Amino acid sequence: MSPRLLLHARRFLTGLILAVVLALVWNAAHSWIAKVRTAGDLPGKLGSQLRRAAEGIEYSDHRDGVQRLRIRAERLVETRAGVHLLQGIEAGDFDAAGGARHSIRSRQARYDAKGGTVDFSGEVRLRLGQELRLETRSLHYDINGETASTPDRIAIESGEAAGSALGARYDRARETIELLEEVRLRVGAAGENFRASADRATVAVGRDLILFEGGAAIESERSGALEGERIVLGLGPGRRVESLAAEGGASALLADGQGVRELEGGRIEFAVAGGERLERVRVTGGGALRSSSAGRQERLGGEEIDLDLDPAGAPREMRARGGVRFLMTPGGGDGTEVSGQSVRAVFGEGAALKRVEVDGAALLTFSGSPGERHTLEAHSVRLDFAGARAVPRQLRAEGSVRWRLQPAAGGGAERTLQAERLEIEFAEAGGRPLSAEARGGVRVSELEAGSPLARTLSSARMRFTFFPASGHPRGVEAEGGVRTLYETGAPDGGARERFETASERMSVRFAEREGKSVVEHAVQEGDFAYRDAAYSASAERCDYEAAGDTLTLLGGVRVVEASSVTTGARATYGRREKVLRLTGGVRSVLSGGTGELLGGLGRSPVVITAPGLELRGADRGEPGAVRYEGGVRVLGESQQLEARTLEIAAGEGKLEASGGVLHRIFPGPEGKGAPGRGAVIRSEGVDYERHLVTYSGGVRLESEEVRLEAREIDVWIDPEKKDIRRAEARVGVRIAHLGREGRGDSAEWLPGEGRFVIVGRPAVIDDPERGRSHARRLTYFQADDRILLGE
Repeated sequence: MSPRLLLHARRFLTGLILAVVLALVWNAAHSWIAKVRTAGDLPGKLGSQLRRAAEGIEYSDHRDGVQRLRIRAERLVETRAGVHLLQGIEAGDFDAAGGARHSIRSRQARYDAKGGTVDFSGEVRLRLGQELRLETRSLHYDINGETASTPDRIAIESGEAAGSALGARYDRARETIELLEEVRLRVGAAGENFRASADRATVAVGRDLILFEGGAAIESERSGALEGERIVLGLGPGRRVESLAAEGGASALLADGQGVRELEGGRIEFAVAGGERLERVRVTGGGALRSSSAGRQERLGGEEIDLDLDPAGAPREMRARGGVRFLMTPGGGDGTEVSGQSVRAVFGEGAALKRVEVDGAALLTFSGSPGERHTLEAHSVRLDFAGARAVPRQLRAEGSVRWRLQPAAGGGAERTLQAERLEIEFAEAGGRPLSAEARGGVRVSELEAGSPLARTLSSARMRFTFFPASGHPRGVEAEGGVRTLYETGAPDGGARERFETASERMSVRFAEREGKSVVEHAVQEGDFAYRDAAYSASAERCDYEAAGDTLTLLGGVRVVEASSVTTGARATYGRREKVLRLTGGVRSVLSGGTGELLGGLGRSPVVITAPGLELRGADRGEPGAVRYEGGVRVLGESQQLEARTLEIAAGEGKLEASGGVLHRIFPGPEGKGAPGRGAVIRSEGVDYERHLVTYSGGVRLESEEVRLEAREIDVWIDPEKKDIRRAEARVGVRIAHLGREGRGDSAEWLPGEGRFVIVGRPAVIDDPERGRSHARRLTYFQADDRILLGE
């Protein structure tokens, strides 16, 4: 609110004080007429000789040798039954020094001694003191009833003040003066002309009250106007105005070269100290204030509005209650709006705004960067300002706080902050935020325009810093039950992608790029947890690098997917390529269908250990895969596998291992140690797909008394017996059993039937006792050492 509003209200009241002089003219008139009455029966005192002459009548009253009263009449027309008719009346009284004070003139006068009335008529003119003059066509004065009245129009003039009314009545006993119709007053003050008008007006001298009624208006050509169905002036010592109020559709317009201010309400009241200084303005009954100056507009509305002023007339405090709405619009801007059940504004030196307090469903909206719009909701809001320009210095909001940022068109995401308490510190230059702190169920969310994707950050407490030049976020510190949720649309337009994190603490660093604030780096510590559609993970700490969209997990890393749990010392996850890498004592526990990858183990768990792991998620129709490296060990209930590398193709039932492969099989339903043959297989590589295991590269299979060697061997595992059901060897096949050796191009071993089938050019079996057997096809029975020769 501009302090000039109050300055010109005080100036406006100066004119009103002068207008009061016009109304008080009747009190002075009564004093003079009372003196006339002391003359008693004037014609009787003049004597019979004068009645006969009836010309040049004059009566003087002296006291202490000084003339105090003089009455003249050009002619006494007649005296009949105690009623005297005179013409050319002129009367006046004098002060102790003999100077003229008041006078009255009229063409005729009718004096009824018995009835106690005097009727003046024909250009009645009163002069009171040096300045005050009154004219009318007739004036009736009731001496006994102490009333004076006229039905005619009266004209009043006093220095720079003048006015008129149609009909008037003065009542000495009631101490009231009534201007009956068409009240019009003018006052000149300090080079301005003030006008007052109403259907009627009343001056209650005894109650120090002046009342204008019926379309009342007081206005100035330059300073403004006050209107209402009633305008009431309260007087104090020295007949000075102490209060001024407009009632019934009241309005006030105050203007100067700096701008225009308007007040509206059921009642507008001005309190005046000492008749000179405006100290308070009160608006009730649905009040409104509008101010416009230098391209800036302010609007304030509420059921009640109070303004307290300092001795210089500048605002000291403003209070508004009941559905308050305060809008400030600078030139070319969207403006700032404050609303609530009550608003209190405190002003400092030079009428500078120091503080605004809002209580009860508080709402604050204002513009930020070009096109941006901020909305703050809370139970209460306090905004402190600094400097003559009233730049925001600190903001405090409490109780169900909700801050919403709407970006400019095409300017990015809409952001919302929710908390129980929010504090913001602003820079002195420009009023942009420097830092902020939110507490109590803090939740920050982000929503892209036209998108259902959600992004949220929540915790018990958050601290924010901002870039001074732009006010964009620079950093965030969160602690206490930190939670994040981030959703993105799939590149191919498919289902949305979503991930969540949790920790005890979090810090985020932002960078400014192309006029926007974007995440550059983030750290979460203390019981960190991550979850997306494919994985869930936990660790002591997580670092996020936005440049590569990469997560790095440290300390007690644990990764869970549909059928596995993997732990390690360190993990990195590239969200773009969907690749997870673990290092440092990697250990995976596979369950469910994954266990079948190791030869039909059903749902028995499998443990895999390795120095490192790389897990690639499914992407664009490609299946995911996991690769262990650097000395892999696989431990199952009935199998063990060792290799330099191991890769499992998720969802396809495929397994590949390479480099010094060692595979142990422990048959039987009870696993290791149960009766059965079992086997140990060594090779350079192994592939598995749906109960078929293919070994390659110098394969050597040993099972009790049987040793089978070849470049490649296929092994079928019996899912019920968890043992080898069948084996096929190719290229450079060598078989040994109890001293017997066989060679060929390929071979088939059926452990359950206890026989070998060797095919070659030729197939050969050497027996130390029986010698060599060779043929295109040889079948060897382990139980009875029989050999069948085929083609």
